[in-house]
Amino acid sequence: DAKRNEIVLPEYHIAAQYWFSGIGERIQENEEGYGAPNFEYVTTDRLIFFELDEKGRASDRPAAIEDVPAMALSEVMRDIDLACSITSIGNDAFWADRGPDADHPLSESQSEAFDTYRDNFSGMSSRESIQLRHEFLQSVLPGLKIASQCTLGKTYLTVEGKLRTYRIHLGSGNVLMSPNDRYLCIVGKWRDQDPHLYYLPSESDIGLSMILSKAFLLADDQSITDPVILQQLKAG
Repeated sequence: DAKRNEIVLPEYHIAAQYWFSGIGERIQENEEGYGAPNFEYVTTDRLIFFELDEKGRASDRPAAIEDVPAMALSEVMRDIDLACSITSIGNDAFWADRGPDADHPLSESQSEAFDTYRDNFSGMSSRESIQLRHEFLQSVLPGLKIASQCTLGKTYLTVEGKLRTYRIHLGSGNVLMSPNDRYLCIVGKWRDQDPHLYYLPSESDIGLSMILSKAFLLADDQSITDPVILQQLKAG
């Protein structure tokens, strides 16, 4: 069931492969009318660019990202954004880069990890999770050392940093930063963490733990040393 969604761009002598796989319960067996079997969920992983061989097919030679023409990268990322931005139910907090020899892609072989993700991120509706997190933050924020830097709205927790102002969505945990609500990518280091170890407020909402962690991090944004985050803060 593992698939490679491949886009070949002969004018740029490159192909892009996006890893994805059906996971969870298969809800439609035959492909008639759909082009592929349907699943309860589809999980995604990495994007890799490959040079084209003399026959115009993707070779086995991955291309370095700096060698991918800007226009080709832009077009491919737009396609991926169109596929993911309107369908995503959230990020897997325990995702980690599994290296160049990783199995392709996440599939039924990692059903336990999928079940953990599904239970934690899609067990409640977005509206329910936002309301519960809002109620919890409303009660706990006044006692935190960053309270003076935080403003709690209906769907966002706003954090005033020294460098920028940040809005953390109470549902997805995504961060938007000033100016112009630009997206700030923050990837947690979950590789060495026990996936069964949770924090406040309950054993079923690690999303709230991520929101609080990001709030503390961004309130002290002048102390951030992660080069990926710093690059985003300095851009624009």
